[in-house]
Amino acid sequence: MVRRSRRPLRGPSRPAALLAALVGLGAAACGNEDPPPADLASPSAACVEAFTLAGENGERPAPASPRSPDIDALQETLDACTSSDEWLSAARGNPSALPLELDRETALDQLCATNPDTAVCQDWEGTDDGPAA
Repeated sequence: MVRRSRRPLRGPSRPAALLAALVGLGAAACGNEDPPPADLASPSAACVEAFTLAGENGERPAPASPRSPDIDALQETLDACTSSDEWLSAARGNPSALPLELDRETALDQLCATNPDTAVCQDWEGTDDGPAA
């Protein structure tokens, strides 16, 4: 008869290791949102409020609805935000305020084409396809 000796386990027990792994995964999942890029400003409360209002005004009745927010709904955001970096940061946090077919930069290009005197547009350099302010 072969005798097997019981050796103490090295490291934590299996249940303890599984629990530690689950806790680690849970903690990682809580911080799943990507931080904003370092080059974007933190938007002011007035800027965020203007984007929230624009998003609510442009809200589609159902996900399948073809309705897209009108670019003109963002007019007040140009007055509430103080720089293009602040505007872009607030737009990143409120994608429902933008027309579905436009990214943030293109939307700002279009807004600044008709509103060049706002602080946001005077600060905006534009994209390759859009006007420089």
